[in-house]
Amino acid sequence: MRILVIHTHYQYPGGEDSYFDSFLRLLAKYKYHYKLYEKDNNNLNGLVPKIKTSINLYSSFFQQEELTQIINQFNPDVAHFHNIYPQINPWAYKICKEAGIPVVQRIPGFRLICPNATMFREGKICTDCFDKFINYPAILHKCCYHSRFNSFLFGSALYLYKMLNLNKYVDKFIFQSNFSKDIYVKQFKLIEKNKAFILNHFVPNEYIPEKKTKKDYYIFVGRLSQEKGIIPLIKVFKKKINTKLVVVGTGPLHKVIEKLIMNSNNIKLLGYKNHKTTINLISQAKATIIPSLFYETGPFVLAESYAVNTPVIVPKRNDFAYQTINNKTGIFFEDLENDLPKIIDILDANYNALYYKTHIVNLFQKRFSEQIHIEKLSKLYINVHKKCHS
Repeated sequence: MRILVIHTHYQYPGGEDSYFDSFLRLLAKYKYHYKLYEKDNNNLNGLVPKIKTSINLYSSFFQQEELTQIINQFNPDVAHFHNIYPQINPWAYKICKEAGIPVVQRIPGFRLICPNATMFREGKICTDCFDKFINYPAILHKCCYHSRFNSFLFGSALYLYKMLNLNKYVDKFIFQSNFSKDIYVKQFKLIEKNKAFILNHFVPNEYIPEKKTKKDYYIFVGRLSQEKGIIPLIKVFKKKINTKLVVVGTGPLHKVIEKLIMNSNNIKLLGYKNHKTTINLISQAKATIIPSLFYETGPFVLAESYAVNTPVIVPKRNDFAYQTINNKTGIFFEDLENDLPKIIDILDANYNALYYKTHIVNLFQKRFSEQIHIEKLSKLYINVHKKCHS
């Protein structure tokens, strides 16, 4: 089967980019032929690229010729969309569909609802646009790149896509959890229930190292940005926790964090590491801490942690409830500053007695393994292709 893969790379590499790289390896491993139509948000510096991207939000002018040429040359059986904004837009669904190609769209965040894709503002979860057909609160609050103009561009583009109902050209929308699916299907009614498909993250078999001895540290892996909760996490470790914290990732707060940990002996910032190195570091950690302040659609690091029998410490919220079993595959906290030191004390004192392995292995094999992922993905491709050509 021939798969046209459509993706815009993020400015700061993170879990979604790691998943995308693993996804391409998976297609190649299981003998799928794929062709990439890709853009890179690191190439948006300068006036001309920004003007071109702004125009592209509202039309198919720039992508029509490029995409049509690839379709004619490659003759794909399925078009699989990943992150598309801002350099590719939903007009591409229509281009593919009119060429007789079934379309699946992976939903990596909340971009179809929220102009900044995170549903996060001023340090907390924001649902101001939940009941708004037009995202005017995002414009008022400069939610997109701290600019009313950029917020207007994205907000009005999302309004246009809704008015034109471009989602009708998509055969299946792929979600990483029931939580994110329910927000799109039940609360916003942007997507029909029969078009929603759950496909969790996965970790490639070749990236899972041999069993490692646990070392005396905890780990954070992710984009270094406000919504990921990295600043509160570091402050708690500086003030109340003596155990070592290893931070893996990069992002807009990188320099801020460097200054924040300058005089800390127990916090180590490693910066960005490749997927294999990251999993190796996770495998030796006592636990992975995911202190996210915003709704997660299914953090990739959670699957990576389960792959190497590392429990997770996560917020007690609905977005994590589907993927974490309290006191079996991880531990919930309600208040990071007050709860985390107590959790760390318990783990440090009784780690070998707390038996997480069996529960983690069972959940990983059931939801996050390579075999489960390719089986579900293959069935999806076959079904949408069959339906499109029946």
